[in-house]
Amino acid sequence: MYYDKILQKISLDLDSIKNHLKIVPDKFITITDIKESILNYQEFAINELNLSTATIKNQKSAIHRFLNHSLGIINKDTVNGYFPLNESTSWKSNQLKALRKFI
Repeated sequence: MYYDKILQKISLDLDSIKNHLKIVPDKFITITDIKESILNYQEFAINELNLSTATIKNQKSAIHRFLNHSLGIINKDTVNGYFPLNESTSWKSNQLKALRKFI
């Protein structure tokens, strides 16, 4: 029992460190119905995120382009492979913001 408490404390400390450093496990998601997923995101963005219509339109476009490019597969490799080296930092930042909110 004593060791269980110590392990629980260590686990909580590690979770705290991960949160502080913003470490998250790699995700692997496959979207089979792109149109439905984007419509679900639009509803979420309106009702939960309270984003403006223009922001939602831009993010839907970014998400759609990415999903078409990646064939609906979202993981570290497809995200890294999507961004050309010559694009501006602000463009990449906006694309990533849209994908983060979508995922």
